[in-house]
Amino acid sequence: MNTLDGIFVVGLTGQTGSGKTTVSEEISKSGLAVINCDRIARRVTAKDTDCVRDIAKLFPSCVKNGELNRAQTAKVVFSDSQRLSTYTAVIFPYITTEILKELRRIKQTGAKVAVLDAPTLFESRANDFCDMVISVLADEQVRRERIIARDKLDLEAAEKRLSAQKPNEWFEDKSDIVLYNNGNISELKLKTETAVKTVLERANG
Repeated sequence: MNTLDGIFVVGLTGQTGSGKTTVSEEISKSGLAVINCDRIARRVTAKDTDCVRDIAKLFPSCVKNGELNRAQTAKVVFSDSQRLSTYTAVIFPYITTEILKELRRIKQTGAKVAVLDAPTLFESRANDFCDMVISVLADEQVRRERIIARDKLDLEAAEKRLSAQKPNEWFEDKSDIVLYNNGNISELKLKTETAVKTVLERANG
């Protein structure tokens, strides 16, 4: 639950290929402040940061000359659930610290609503800051086709990526609003517009 008085925090999450990025862009166009947690993750794992130094202690092959080798990290970390847990235990506190800084900065501008665009919203426990959560979901076959086209993956690579994702039901149980995106972009934009109205009603209520 959000403990930042005076600002209504919305978590935005979803699976790869679901259309979350499109929803985030539409929310931003509506005038709401959006915090991109992927960008924050990139920032905290930039060259010679404290976070990267901590990663180097646990996964020395993933860091060279103070710089995180992202391709090597993917090979070492994302193929093993225990390693992934260890890795995220290192980076999530740094990400959380930066999220709180961004929320306070947005609050100081006078904004009443902030949106956390976070693929790992629940895993990082950033949902603890949120007053409500929106998840963007799509059927697995739809997401498979999208990520193959978008990221130029072969079927095996796509399946590996999808297998690392939580199922729809996992998100549904944890969300206040679910946007199903099995159709076209126009439909998703309309759904997003409705979701923004709901957010504003609840924030102002």
